[in-house]
Amino acid sequence: METWLAFIAAIISLIISTTSIYMVVRLKGEISRKKGIEVGISSKSVYRERIKRYVVFRVVRIDDSPSFEELESCLKETVKESLGLLGFSETSIKLVRYKVESGIGILRIVSNNIYPIIFSISRLRRCGGKRIVISPLKITGTVKGAYKKVTIYESKYR
Repeated sequence: METWLAFIAAIISLIISTTSIYMVVRLKGEISRKKGIEVGISSKSVYRERIKRYVVFRVVRIDDSPSFEELESCLKETVKESLGLLGFSETSIKLVRYKVESGIGILRIVSNNIYPIIFSISRLRRCGGKRIVISPLKITGTVKGAYKKVTIYESKYR
């Protein structure tokens, strides 16, 4: 090989290696900066705080109205069947209020994702041998707001 051709090949290889080293160093810097940003974001998205929500619902009775205790046990069993034992243990469900006469009630849900719970509750069709349909009416963040909605809906659905 001629000397000038060897010299050009050496210079080209030097330029390629220098460019690749520069690209690696720059890419590593960008990745470490993004990683720091992503760690800050992902730590918030991985751990979401469990939020307390109140669901105002209406029980549409087909046969007869279930009692307070029957409805609470049926709701818990339905959520346990839908979400499984692990999903049920991560949620905290409590029937706060239920009037048999009007069929309007308040359900407290403590979870980081309430929509699967509401979906499983709305699938409930039988409770204690009685055919019912549960329709969620409103989701609120406070008990006071839930009680306000209950008074509105009780006057509406009489």
